Order: sequence, then C-alpha cells, then structure tokens
Amino acid sequence: MIRKIREAYGRRPGLTAILLLTGAFVFIIAFDLLIVNRGGVWGSTLDWDCQHFAIPEYLRMRFFETKDKYPDFAFQLGGGQNIYNFAYYGIANPLYIPAYFMPGMSMALYIQLLSIAEVLVSSIMIFFLFRKHLSGGIPLVLALMFLFAGPVILHSHRHIMFVNYYPFLLGLFFTVRGRDSVVRLALVSLLTYCIMCTSYYYSVGSFAAVGLYMIFLCLEEEPEIGFKGIVSRIWKKILFAFIGCVCAARIWLPSLAAIVHGRASTSVSVSIKELIVPTLNLGTILYGAYSAGLTSIVVVSVIALVRRGTRSERFLSGVLAVSVLFPGVAYIFNGTMYVDGKAFIPFIPLMLIVCGRFFARYLEGKVNVRPVLWVFIAVMALSFADGGYNRMQTAFAAADTVLIFTAIRICTKKNKRQILLVLTAVISFAVSISLCFMDPLMKKKDLDEMYSSVPRELAEDVLDGDEGIYRFAEGSTSENTVNMVYRTDYLTTNIYSSLSNPYFRDFRFYSSGSEIGTRNNAVHLQPLNIVFNTFMGCRYRLTKNDPDLYGETLVASDGDYRVMKNPNALPIGFACGDVMSKDRFMRLQYELQQEALLTNIIVPRKFDSEGVKPDRTKRLDIDFNDLTDYDGITLKNRLFTINSKKKVKARVELDEPVVDKVLIVTAFADNRIGDIAYQSDVILKINGVSNKLTDPKWKYNNSNYVFSYIISSDEPVTGLDMEFSPGYYNISGFEAYTMEGSVITGAASNKDALIIDSGDPVGDSISGNINVSRDGWFCFTIPYDKGFRIKVDGEEVDYYRTDLAFIGFPISAGEHRVELEYIAPMHKEGAYISLGGVIAAVLLLIVFGITGRGKENVKDLNKTLDIDGKI
Repeated sequence: MIRKIREAYGRRPGLTAILLLTGAFVFIIAFDLLIVNRGGVWGSTLDWDCQHFAIPEYLRMRFFETKDKYPDFAFQLGGGQNIYNFAYYGIANPLYIPAYFMPGMSMALYIQLLSIAEVLVSSIMIFFLFRKHLSGGIPLVLALMFLFAGPVILHSHRHIMFVNYYPFLLGLFFTVRGRDSVVRLALVSLLTYCIMCTSYYYSVGSFAAVGLYMIFLCLEEEPEIGFKGIVSRIWKKILFAFIGCVCAARIWLPSLAAIVHGRASTSVSVSIKELIVPTLNLGTILYGAYSAGLTSIVVVSVIALVRRGTRSERFLSGVLAVSVLFPGVAYIFNGTMYVDGKAFIPFIPLMLIVCGRFFARYLEGKVNVRPVLWVFIAVMALSFADGGYNRMQTAFAAADTVLIFTAIRICTKKNKRQILLVLTAVISFAVSISLCFMDPLMKKKDLDEMYSSVPRELAEDVLDGDEGIYRFAEGSTSENTVNMVYRTDYLTTNIYSSLSNPYFRDFRFYSSGSEIGTRNNAVHLQPLNIVFNTFMGCRYRLTKNDPDLYGETLVASDGDYRVMKNPNALPIGFACGDVMSKDRFMRLQYELQQEALLTNIIVPRKFDSEGVKPDRTKRLDIDFNDLTDYDGITLKNRLFTINSKKKVKARVELDEPVVDKVLIVTAFADNRIGDIAYQSDVILKINGVSNKLTDPKWKYNNSNYVFSYIISSDEPVTGLDMEFSPGYYNISGFEAYTMEGSVITGAASNKDALIIDSGDPVGDSISGNINVSRDGWFCFTIPYDKGFRIKVDGEEVDYYRTDLAFIGFPISAGEHRVELEYIAPMHKEGAYISLGGVIAAVLLLIVFGITGRGKENVKDLNKTLDIDGKI
C-alpha cells in the first residue's frame, strides 16, 4: 500500500497529496461525528452553539429586514449594544457574504460547511507552499502535521476565529514570494484586508508571521544580505500590507474603540518580571488546542538548525525560540490580557518550515544527532519542571519525547531515516484524534430545537398582539439561546460576547441584585429577578422550566414553552419627577437600593436630590444554624464550611410564610481555601435561583463572592430550599429581607411612558412621543455609551449616565418628541480612512504600473498563486 502511494506521489504529487489530505480529514470528521460524538454536528457545545453561529445569524437577520450591512447598534441584545462589540464574530467576514444570498440555509449549517472547507483548502494550500521549499515526501508530511495540529481541526468547530483566517494568511505567504508586480501588490492589500475583517484578534500575529517569512526568503536568496538590502526588497509589500490595513479601518477602528471601552478584565495578573524572564513553557506550542499544537519534533528541529543551519534557518529558528522562551511575546500577541499559547497559532507554517528543513538535512545525513538529542532531552526535562503542561499535554510530551529520541537513534543507526517522517505524522494524528475526545459536539436534535418554530411563533404571536415596544426575557434554554433573536422587535437583555457595554455588565452582575449563574463574566443570562425584569422593561418572558415570578401571568404556551407576562414592567423610555442623586443612592444599604431603583431615577452626583426614600424593605430573621443538621456542613465562628463529595440539599424553614412580598437573600462565598489543586466552582441554589463562584484558578473568574438572590412568587414562601455543590468552600454572612410587593406593582405609577413609534424594524435609531406630567428626568433603559445623539423637540440635548448604567437627561413638563440615534465611536472616521486607503492603493498601483516596475501578465498571476506543475 505504501509503495503504491509512493509511486503515485512520484507521478502526480499534487493530486496524491490532495486525495490523502482529503481522506485524512474526512476520516477524522467521520470518527468525530459517528463514533466520539454520535448524532453530533460540526459545532462544539462550548461557545459555538451560542456565539459563533447565533451572532452571524442575528446580523444576517438584521440585514434582511433593514438592508444595512454595517449597522451601528444592536437594540436586540444586551439591552442595546454597540454593534462592534460583535465584530469578532463575523460582522465583516468576507466569507459570510454568500450566506446573505442564501436565506433558505441556516447560518449554523453554512458555518459548518464553511469551516470544513477552510481547513481542507488551507491544508492543500500549505502543501503547495512547502513544495516551494522542500522536495520528496516532506511537503506531504508537513501538510499532514498542519492538518493534525492541535488547534486546526478542533477550532474549526469550537472557536472558529482562531483558524478561519488561514486561507487568507496562506494566500499572503504565496503572494509575498517573487517580484513586486502590480498583481502581487494588489493581492497583498486585498489579503491583508481580508485577514483584518475575518479575525482581527489574530491579524497582528498573522502579519508578524508573514514579515518573518519575507525576511527568511531574503536570507534564502542572498545569504549575505544586510538590513538595508532586506528593507529594499520588502518595503513595497510592507507598504501595500499597511494600505490593506488602512482599507479595513472602517472595521478595526470602531472595533478598537469598542475594545478599549468594553473589554472585560481577566483574573490573571502578570508582572514585568514574569514577562521578561525566560521560561521553558513548551505548552504554548506543543500538543494543545490553545497553542500551536505541534509535537516535540519542532523542538528537535529548532535545536538542530540553531546549532548548524544556514543563516536563514538560524534566523527563523532563533526567532521562534526567543518567542517561546520570553512570555512577553505571547502577552503582546494576546492583546496584553494574559500569556496564552493560542497567540502562536498563526506561526504554525513557520514552525513547520523549520521542521521540514530539519527533515531534509536529517534524510541527507547532515545532522549530528547525538548532541542534538541530548540537548533535546535536557530541554524537555526542563519544560516538565516548568509545569506549563496540562494533564493531556504531559502524557503526550512524555511519550513523544521517548518515541522521538528512540526513533532518531535507531533510524540513524540502521539508516532507515524515512521512518521518522512516518512516525511524526502518526504522532500528530494521535494528538488530533485525542483532542476529538476533549470537545463534545452539539447534538443535531439540540440544534434543531434551537431552530424550532415553536418559540419563534410564540414570540411573534405575542409581539404582534402588543402595539408597544417592550423587551422579552429570554430564558428558554439558558446559555444555548443567550444570543437568540427571533426578529428585530424581539429585544432582550441577554448577551454573550467577549466585548459588551461595561456599565451594563456591572449593573447586571453587581448592582441589580441579580444572581450570577455562569462561570464566565462575559455571559449575561436573563436573571430570575423580578426587580431587574421590571426595571428593564421585560414585559414578556419566554421560559421552559423556570419558576413563575411575582405578578406574572401566563399568556401563551406550546408544549414545554411558556410565555409569561409581567404587566408591571416599565417602558423602555420614561420620565419621572422623583429623582435621587447617585451619592445618596450609594449611601443606602444594599438591600434598600432595589426599592430606590424602582421608585426614582438615579442621576449624577452634581444634580443633588433626595428623591423618594425606600421604606418598604425590612429585615427578616431566619435561623440559618439549622444547616448544620445536614451532613457535609459545619459551623464555626458564624462561618459555614461545606466539605462534601456530593450535593448537599437542605431546607431552612421560615417562622411565618412570606406573602405578597419579594424575598432578598445575600451571602458570601469563598473557595480560595485548602489545596489549590482541589479548588473548584461553587454553586448555591436557593428556591430555583442559582449563584456560581468560579474556580479561582480559571483566568475568566467571575469574582462572584457576594451571592445575591431575589426570590419572588405569587405563592406563599414557607422556606428556603437550598442546594450546595460538592467541594470544599465557605459560605458566610447569610442575611434576608422582604420588600413589599407594592414596590413592583406600583413601579410605573410615578412615571410617564414614552410611546415609541412602531411599524419599522428597530435599527440604529428609536423615537417616540411623551407627555411629561411634572419636571424631572427622562431615562432610556439603554446602556450608556458615547455615540448617542438625542433630540428633544428637534433640539439636540446633552445626556448623562442615569440609574448607574443608562441614558438620561433633564426634561420639563409637557408634550415632547424624543429621538435617539446611535453612531458607533470611530465609525465615520474609520470609513473616511478606509476610503483614503482605497484611493492610495489605486494611485500607487497606477504609478507602479506606469513606471514599468510592476508589469504583470496572466503567467505572473499563476506564479503568485504558486500552483504550478501538474496536479
């Protein structure tokens, strides 16, 4: 069999490679979908199901209704968000454009097919790229190593932006080869533009990789070349790459503004010393999905070429070694958030070129393997001591080190050097297969349920029957549907995005009294909080299994789905004469702030006002000491310690039922105790409301040390049914309060509603009429941001941050016309800069064409693509 493949490869290497790469990829797809994840689809249960197709689906739906390809504002998610908070998920991805002409195909299916095609095309492209540097079977082995690299296949169905730019990146690798023709320079700008639009997070690493490749090519062609010579060879390509970035400014400039304003912090702190002190954390490039994901042969290759390579080989190997050794490099490429190996994913082609050069030298017998192998053993041993591997990486590193060391010794001694190539491909394949087991895929039945017509039809029937504009509380399937939008007037407070409005994030998590039931502080699920729902104007709630909340009535149902109506929900825009300044609000005790929020508009400190003081929230005495009656819970110095290997279910009885009131419970949680290796998430559920504190070791720790519960029901509450998660942690400071139900039912009584114009899809603007009964303030429960333009009776007015996180301004009594429009910060500037970039590119191409320095023809285009020879 191997002989036949070798013979076929010798006759038609291109066609044989394409067939083998396709066959290998199809095998992994079949293995993953039919064996590991039977009944699955090519999409992970981690993020893909709720972000990577749901947000593009929303953007496409917006386009179908508004015909606006590049909107500025998303009223439908997160209470109202800058659209560039979602730029990471494909707002400008050129490969998504065909889906806009396929309304009959779901984005979930389109992105699955696209992701598979991107991996296969990239693998074939990289094979032809390596054929420009190497001969024999080495290019095919390297292409297989790329295909089997940890992040390539796995992230085609998990975090697709980690790898979906690769066709453009490899196109750029092809294009920077050869002379500076007009075709090549134009393609440099175009491909640079496409990389920026597809995955701006990886654009910096991609451009750095291409820059290193260009220098490598210069050193290959002229080993004695100096700095000036390199600059003279590549400056035009760098110029047109820069112009490509300028042309993409209408995307990346407002996205950068959104990042500066809205990026959530991580729990990871990195010192200057940690960034500049070298470390042998090879977990950033070996075996993992969040690394370059290659095998230890890259370490052998770097050692061998740094020691005895050509100038170009030593340069490339040395730069890669320094990048891995110094954590500051990964820190910079990760946007100064943390040190993470995923920053090295764009460098995989460069690492494979180093591997290929080592293979070529080794097969020719030009490597002194003994010193290389002993240095390799020392490096791997030090990397184990460094502790940068996870459990799977540790197992692979140990086995791979032994196998490669033994294989090179034996293959060299018996002159069977070709075996090393086969072994390397096999080890890479084993890594790829193992990662399949690590990533559970979404089941087709769950995807079908997300696209089910039942919730969509329920929502549409309810919306069609209500002339007002209110929000929906989306709670039907928790995280799966956090970004689900059924149509443009389906407005929610939910959002799951790496970027979001910081004021709304703080309000949702820390000021509204709502529970935090997720590990990630980027996930804003609809809380089971009647105060939050009422304030945010959630008149309707789509749910399946959640309990009913105070004052709600059932208005529609179909199967397991129910739509509950909250008649007390405030309008999205309202005026109120009762105003409390922020400093007075912040001096209130925590349990009184919920009442103050519903009875006043909270205005900036400089507008000093006392407002309506809360007087309907009272302390409730509950004896929580009864929790010690349950196994696994102990009490010492008013500190409850949970130490249990299974869930602990407990009930605390109330002295008398809570009727027609809202129950507020708070507690403090701490899992930073005991052995750090056994610290884990903490979950405490009370009467169906769940709070979670993330494992302190996790970089996206939600820091939810204060557990807050707002428990409401039309039925009397006779006790607290509590469920403690397994683990070893502390819970302390239990307190309970009741708030009169009249705070909820009377929330709208002192407010005048904005009657929002209906009939048009909700786009970047909203307007309506209001009759204000007394002088006071107007509040839009739309998260505060720069970029709004507000007019009252045709006159533009200044606006302020009211109610801690939203938009407000003073307003006088009488009838008024209110208009709000949003233009994303730096959008216009980005559009002008992009236009300038296009003009500059055209003019420079004309100049180079006229001067004869860039004449090209069809043959030159073929050379640019580097697909020559018979396939």
